[in-house]
Amino acid sequence: MHRRQFLKSGLRAALGVSAASIPSILSPVLPPIYRNPFSSPAHAPNANNPGGLDSLEIGTGPIFQRKMDLSLFPLLAIHAHYLQDPRGAHIALEDGITGFVDAGSAGADNIDDIVAMARAAPQPARILINIGRRGVIGEGDTFELSLANVEACKAAIASNLDYVVGVKARLTAEVTANDREVLRRAQEAASYFKLPVMIHMGQSETPMGELVKLLKPGDIVVHDSPPTTHATVH
Repeated sequence: MHRRQFLKSGLRAALGVSAASIPSILSPVLPPIYRNPFSSPAHAPNANNPGGLDSLEIGTGPIFQRKMDLSLFPLLAIHAHYLQDPRGAHIALEDGITGFVDAGSAGADNIDDIVAMARAAPQPARILINIGRRGVIGEGDTFELSLANVEACKAAIASNLDYVVGVKARLTAEVTANDREVLRRAQEAASYFKLPVMIHMGQSETPMGELVKLLKPGDIVVHDSPPTTHATVH
């Protein structure tokens, strides 16, 4: 089930009505319809998609609207990797994401490319810079501890303060050489600018309870509940 189907099913369940009933219930309170300049012909009504219910009408205002005349508040994603793909921001908009934070796709060595894509995005986009200077890489962002370079990270943040809103540290055991030290370095870089740190948790060598002690108010923990030993919920 993709995001659009999930959204439609969830709304049906919440309202306790059939899909056919939804437009008549909500139509008296609908805002004006806004057109999505990125809509695809594939989203138009067809035999497999009667009425085009899976397409979105995106507005530039505070609300976006589906073709089935359902109005929703904006969907904001604070943990995304849309900027790994040059069309990622546009794909996100087609999925109803009206603003997002790219969480660590780039580090100090490749931040300029990601910032350029964020500037060109059709919706508000901001960036968490990866403490690993090469960003997300197959070998592991900080599989060599030297990749967690505080000074390089600070210099990249200083040059892009209008788009960088925090620092990302992926702490999965296969990704980092030392989760505690990588988090310490991420905090050093972020704290210099009074920015938050986001940690990718769950499969770390160090238990969650110990890593949390290294966090400050406003920091963010993601992937904290997988079926692993150090998850928040078992």
